[in-house]
Amino acid sequence: MITSKKSRIYYYPCPSKSGYGNPYSEYYKKSLSNYYEVINPSNNPVRLRSWALFKESLKGDIFVMNWLESVGLTNYAFIQFVIVRLSLFIILIRKKRIVWMLHNKHPHGGVNWMTNNIQDYLYKRSKIIISHSFEVLEFARIKAGRNVKVLYRCHPVCDFTVRPKTDIDFIPDLFIWGEISPYKGVIEFLNALKLQKTHLKCLIVGNCKNLVLKKRISDCCSDNILFINRRADIEEIAHFCKISKFVLFPYVGGSVSSSGALIETIVLGGVPIGPFKGAFRDLEKEGVCYTYKDYNHLFSLLSSNLSISDCKRQSFIDSNSWENFALYFYQNVGK
Repeated sequence: MITSKKSRIYYYPCPSKSGYGNPYSEYYKKSLSNYYEVINPSNNPVRLRSWALFKESLKGDIFVMNWLESVGLTNYAFIQFVIVRLSLFIILIRKKRIVWMLHNKHPHGGVNWMTNNIQDYLYKRSKIIISHSFEVLEFARIKAGRNVKVLYRCHPVCDFTVRPKTDIDFIPDLFIWGEISPYKGVIEFLNALKLQKTHLKCLIVGNCKNLVLKKRISDCCSDNILFINRRADIEEIAHFCKISKFVLFPYVGGSVSSSGALIETIVLGGVPIGPFKGAFRDLEKEGVCYTYKDYNHLFSLLSSNLSISDCKRQSFIDSNSWENFALYFYQNVGK
């Protein structure tokens, strides 16, 4: 515990009116509280995240930015972009530090001149850039300025115990969970699965806001493919991670990097398989994930008996705790 006067940290983003989509931000803020004074420790929702940043840009000493570039893809995008750029200007003239958590090379929702502009600024003006994948680390080092330190740190892990349970009467070979977006590659995988003419049973549980994608996935359903269009409960996720042969992440596209769902799957006892890129590739080297290079390779893996040892799983969890991440952050960012 640090007893001297703490620097003030502002964490972006605050939760929206629907809250945080996953617990990453809550864990992040809580872990930093041992070393810094977190300006926005509560998880009370705000109407406009960019405006919340603007109001606190005059107060913080260190600004931790996550997905800031994505304001260029939101409602009132141009207004929010202007507010963000004004906030960044205030931080600059106050000579305060920016720590940019670079989760993906580009936003999953796409790119435009506003997302590119914010990313270009953060590459040049951040004090430190931290990525959860080596692939993005290498990409960022090329883009960043000479005075910007670029670091890799594995996505932190929260070790928790959940009593698995579900009302779903289905025993799958493959389990896919999380928000269902185009980049998740679910429809592409299901089309490939049909061509294989296998008897693999696949369960998909996740909220799909894209109506066209939702219909296409529903049209693929059969006795062996079940799609439940709602957010999965953690007890259900734990249940199906335990009983499924594999937890599949059939992601597509160039924006794929780190994945909180991948980390939770490991903690909950699942055997994850994902594309040969980003954090999937990193964690395969640690023995807690498997990767595929194409669909032929994937179906070869799905027909095998792969597993993850309890020893490797626990070692990974112990090494990448949020407490260890906060210490790493403090050692590199400073007081």
